[in-house]
Amino acid sequence: MTVQFSEPVQPASAEAAFRLEPSAPGEFSWSGSVLRYTPQQRLPLDTPFSVRIEAGVTDESGHRMAEAAAPLEF
Repeated sequence: MTVQFSEPVQPASAEAAFRLEPSAPGEFSWSGSVLRYTPQQRLPLDTPFSVRIEAGVTDESGHRMAEAAAPLEF
């Protein structure tokens, strides 16, 4: 799963704001302003999932995202 931010953000703040429901353990990686989350195992095909970025993501200038992003459901 990838999330592209409109500008560079502080990685720790974005990772803390990332929500996957139902949860699945995995790892974060970064390429510029793109966050990638890779689950440790394949996600079950017959299970609906939701990805959301909560409020609190902070950009490199110190500005915090005030509201959560709309969820992506698949």
